[in-house]
Amino acid sequence: LKSTAVLAQDVAPSNAPEVGACLLAVCSPVGESMASVVVEIEYEQGGRSDVQVFHHERKVGDYKGRFRHVDEEFRRALDEEGIADYDIKEADPPAGYKLTESRDSGAKWYMPPREPGSVATRKSVRFPRLYSFEVTVIVREGFEPNVGLPARFEAFSKLKSHKWPNPPKLADRVASILARAREGHDVSTCFV
Repeated sequence: LKSTAVLAQDVAPSNAPEVGACLLAVCSPVGESMASVVVEIEYEQGGRSDVQVFHHERKVGDYKGRFRHVDEEFRRALDEEGIADYDIKEADPPAGYKLTESRDSGAKWYMPPREPGSVATRKSVRFPRLYSFEVTVIVREGFEPNVGLPARFEAFSKLKSHKWPNPPKLADRVASILARAREGHDVSTCFV
């Protein structure tokens, strides 16, 4: 895994570079998609919408609706930039995580493996994470010439910003950087 940059300009300090202010992040492993550009979105998913879970102030359906909106905007922006070989998908759980289901709400999530009878540690974080809406872009070797473009970068993090993304702005910014890289422009200045 490589450390890569974040493009969350909405939450960047005011002295950050104009095109794509960035923070360091480590991204999770890529799933099975073979597209040259993959947009993975991790978002909180719940069980039945009629059950109020103790940690929710709003319905989990908001997350699914936001996923759809970001998906639509990325498809529009990538198509407008002439980037045809892409895939937009829900993020896969980290390797080794096992599917778990709540007895109360029917919610499903993944948990890291542990020995039977052992106590969960602070590092035992479920997937998808509570309140998460994380957008990661993976760029494969077939995306040429891609000067200065990291192989993986976090485009947005609700966990870090405590805000929802602006889907059109996020998609346009990422698509613009991908298009500039594909045209041979050095986009390394967009990343810290």
